[in-house]
Amino acid sequence: MDTQLPAIFYSLVTLFSWGFENALSKKYSRRLSPSKLVIYRNIVTVFITMSALLVFWKQTNFVFPYILLGFFIAIIAYIGYYFFLKGLETGNLAIVSPISSSRILIATLVGLTFLKDTIKPIQIFFIVIVFFGVALSSFNFRSIRDSGFFDKKSGIPFALLNALIWGIVVPFYSLPSAVLGAFLFSAILETTGLVSSLIQTNSTNKAIILTKTEFKDNGLGLFIIGLSGGLGSIFLNLGYSTGHIGIVSAISSAVPLVAVTYGKFIYKEKLTTAQYSAIALMITGIICLTYFR
Repeated sequence: MDTQLPAIFYSLVTLFSWGFENALSKKYSRRLSPSKLVIYRNIVTVFITMSALLVFWKQTNFVFPYILLGFFIAIIAYIGYYFFLKGLETGNLAIVSPISSSRILIATLVGLTFLKDTIKPIQIFFIVIVFFGVALSSFNFRSIRDSGFFDKKSGIPFALLNALIWGIVVPFYSLPSAVLGAFLFSAILETTGLVSSLIQTNSTNKAIILTKTEFKDNGLGLFIIGLSGGLGSIFLNLGYSTGHIGIVSAISSAVPLVAVTYGKFIYKEKLTTAQYSAIALMITGIICLTYFR
């Protein structure tokens, strides 16, 4: 049975779900603190993944060692996410985001080396094409030149740590997803993220509860962000459960394709020549990954 086509489909759903989520998050992260956004996003994602788990209960296997492995992977993934947030807190998005996207290449290498991923040489070429498209979509050479590369304030050290951690740990989503089922592992992943974000926010003495005004103004947007994030999480793990790690990592990481396009038509942002080129590279890479199966 050809499992590459389902892997591509699941990855595309993740791409559009997370792309839409990221596009909306720009607005609501400014209205609220990033930590509040993460907490309420994860409240919804936990609800979505738990609901999916109940619906697809028969597709779930409760294997205790893999449940423990799932929690361990989820904690490591959240540490990577923490470094991503630290990078954004101190650095420029145009620098932190593309450096973080280098996890595509790390994830592909991990899949090939440790997880017996099967991938054709021509597909590796198009994975690299997608990576360059993701990087080009937001990379600012002038900004990185003017930043202190090893200065924490530049956000670059945190972005590198994020890329390393996510690049290594995310391919291992394939193990608990394949054994436990994508729905159970997604619930574990999102629940761990929620608990971790609550602990992190509480440790910084920041307010957790939304005021009535904040809830009225942002409740619907937070629900849509969480819904998109929950769907993205489920379909990502469905993709990884097929074992096609390089393809899933590449397509699902092309989130800027949706976010940049959304900004063009909704926020009326002007795209640069580099961004148009980036969109072309990402679309070309994804189409060719689909064709050369």
